[in-house]
Formats: sequence, structure tokens, C-alpha cells
Amino acid sequence: MFPVEQRPASVFPGGWYHSAVARPRRLAFILLALFALPLAGCVSIANPEGWAAPLFTDSTAYVFLGADELAALSVEEVAQPAWRFPADGQDVRFRAVYTEPVLDGDTLYFASYDGTLFALSASDGSLRWQQRGFAGSIVGGPVLAEGRWLVFGTTEGRLYALDKEDRTPAPGWPRDGLRLGKGVWAPPVAADGTVYAATMDGNLYAIAIDGARFLWPEPFRVGAAIPDLALVRDGLLFVPSLDRKVYFVEATTGRQAFPPVEADAWVWTRPAVAGSTAYFGDFAGTVMAVDIITGALRWRADVGGKVKAAPAIVGDVLVVADRSPAVSFLDLETGELLNRVPLQSGGTVRAPVVAHGDAAYIVTTKGKLFRATPKTLQVREVAIAGGGG
Repeated sequence: MFPVEQRPASVFPGGWYHSAVARPRRLAFILLALFALPLAGCVSIANPEGWAAPLFTDSTAYVFLGADELAALSVEEVAQPAWRFPADGQDVRFRAVYTEPVLDGDTLYFASYDGTLFALSASDGSLRWQQRGFAGSIVGGPVLAEGRWLVFGTTEGRLYALDKEDRTPAPGWPRDGLRLGKGVWAPPVAADGTVYAATMDGNLYAIAIDGARFLWPEPFRVGAAIPDLALVRDGLLFVPSLDRKVYFVEATTGRQAFPPVEADAWVWTRPAVAGSTAYFGDFAGTVMAVDIITGALRWRADVGGKVKAAPAIVGDVLVVADRSPAVSFLDLETGELLNRVPLQSGGTVRAPVVAHGDAAYIVTTKGKLFRATPKTLQVREVAIAGGGG
């Protein structure tokens, strides 16, 4: 195991580290203004809301209705909850989820910011197990690796890989997590026996799930935090950074596939991908279409609001939600703005937009659910029977 590079650190809410964008007090102010995350000391979020995307099966949507409730919904004109977790009178709590649940058979796995990992029955929402005792709050993950291991990161820069059944560490993984540096906020990416994990001090690692071996001679390094991560095609990683650049990194070598794409502001999102094009937005409200074979920019468009949420593709339309909040419909081929619909709701949009059937679904930080229909270029709130949030 090679040593993590040591640099003078500035630590911000949730253990964020950043070395290049701004001086510490200025960056802390920017984070406060952008996310409304009150400072609690220097290492935690005082009032976490969460921004997990909904998860869909053919007949059910699993949606976080605010910071402390998960519901299984039948998404129709009025969504009927099949169950809610925690159920009334149930003596279990969680606080804020930042990554969509993992569905494996009839089991749902998710982790909350307060440092708890959960397994629920997907059919009735009953609790199968919960586990605490991790170093730091959980933002990045879990994801499922090799069909067996739950992998997730914490704000203290630890990466864990646990057996989904008995919660024992994967072979070679420390029980108290693999130390990577400053906070792991990006959900890890798991593919072909390898876990890719990024840190808020600008390092990207490739780690073998078997033995916790580092697979690159050194991490891929950038000049600022890496808050999100995605695999956009076989062997190519999408690596957004708070240095206003997006890097495309070869998964096998840890080298850049082509020069980074210059954004107008921070990029804190995963992309939507169709064919050889990745689509994503930045905090200036710029949406970009990038060729993931050559790195060429295909088009740019302005949606008028900060984009934290990953967009979704429905047919030949890109559906983008910004933090105004509003939903924009863009022509997938040209980036032409087809319509922009403000959302009348509490909260804002930070969770990825999710395509399902002929629509895209958007959830706000207050648990409001919206259906965007590209065919009509309209957006409607999905009423939840019994109330939501």
C-alpha cells in the first residue's frame, strides 16, 4: 500500500478538503451559501437533508420522503405507499441519505448520514438488520461489488467493504475501513473485481475487492475535491472536480484518456450517457454534451440555474433539473431548449433525475416527487396518498 500524499489541509463541513479553489474561510462561506448546510464545528452537517435519487422497478418506486423516511410507492396519478420505513411506532431512526438504495433480490440496502447501514425487505419494508460503528458519516454508497460486498465511504476518508449477509469485511480489508485520505463523498464505482473510490482531497484510487490491493502505481490526482464518480463506458471513468474540470480516466491504467473538459463552474454530478455521449451540468447552469470516445465537446446549453442533479434521457430528450428548482427539456442532439418548467415545491433538487418508462422523475430535498413527460414537455407533481415528507 502506497502512502497517501500529505498536504496542508483545510477541513470543511463533513470533512471536505480542498486545496485550490479558494481560501478556507471563503470556501466555507460558498459551501454554506450553495448548499445551506450549517457548520457544526468543522466536520459535520448540522441539519442534513439528503439527496438520494428514487429507485425504480417495473411496478415500484423506492423514494426518500424527506430526510428520515423511505417509502415504496406505486407511481400513478396518486402514488399509493405499499409501506413506509420506519413504520408508525417502530423504534428505529435514520437521518439523511445521499445515495440511492441498492436492490438485490428482495433486499434493499442503504446508508444514512448518521452512520448507519440498513438492510430492509423490499416487499414489506421490514428491517432485516442495521449496523453502526463506522468512522465518520456515510455519504458515498453503498454500492454492490461482485454481487456480494457492500462498499461505501465515509466523511473521515474510510472505505469499507462488507459481506451483505453477515457484515464481515471482505478478505484483506481492515475492519475499521481502508484509509484513503480526506472524506469519501462520491459513491464508489464497482466493476470487474475493482472498486474505484475518490476523495475530497483530489485522489482517485483503483482497489481490488479481493485483498484490498491498490492496482495503480499511484492514485490519479487533481487539484481539488472529487465529489462524484461514474463509469461511462467499459474502461472509462467520469471524474468531476471542484477545479471546474471533468476528467476522463482509463480504468486500467489510471491515466487520462484525453484532456479534461473545461466547465464554467463546479461539476458535482454524474452524467447521463447515450451511445458515445455523456451529458452533465455545472453550478453555472451550463449543460454539456461530450463525446466519450474523443473528448470533443458536442454542444453547450444554459438552463438558467445551478445543476447539481444528474440529468436523465427519455427518447430524444434530455431532462435536466436545476436548483431553482426548475426542469428543462433539451433536444438531445443539439441542446436546444424545448421548455423550462419551474417547480412549485419546498426544497430544491440535488438528487439525480431518473428515467422510467416514458417519463423522468425528480425528487426534491423535501420529499416532493415530480413526473416530467418529454412528449408533452410538462411536469406534474405526483400526489402521495397519506401525504409525503
